[in-house]
Amino acid sequence: MTFHRFAASIIAATAFALTALPAAAAPSFDCGATNRNTAEHTICRSRYLSALDRRMSRKYFNVRAMLSPWARRRLRRTQRQWLAQRNDCGIWRRCIASHYGRRIRQLNQFANCFDDSASPRCIGRALRRHARSTH
Repeated sequence: MTFHRFAASIIAATAFALTALPAAAAPSFDCGATNRNTAEHTICRSRYLSALDRRMSRKYFNVRAMLSPWARRRLRRTQRQWLAQRNDCGIWRRCIASHYGRRIRQLNQFANCFDDSASPRCIGRALRRHARSTH
């Protein structure tokens, strides 16, 4: 086998191996958008953070679907506050992951308000508790 054939076979094998690797799991937002901030670029480059983002997004929209219009507005406001805090993390993956973990726990608390045993004031208390924890 000549050197050129050997090199071509190595290149072909490498190209095949790279295409066989699973693609990075995408977050809930479009990584190709040009207006992404540093934290979002970091999330796009991390499978773990992308998975956390998808999990948080699913939880957020599930909870949102259960809420009345006034509670949706309050939840949206808390989500915007949370996004600003997450974005302040910049490239620090541990910081971003910590914010996702906290937000998922908060959304779980909101979701628990829809159990049969939850009090009617549960959402208001959960939103107030969340507002205190973000300041």
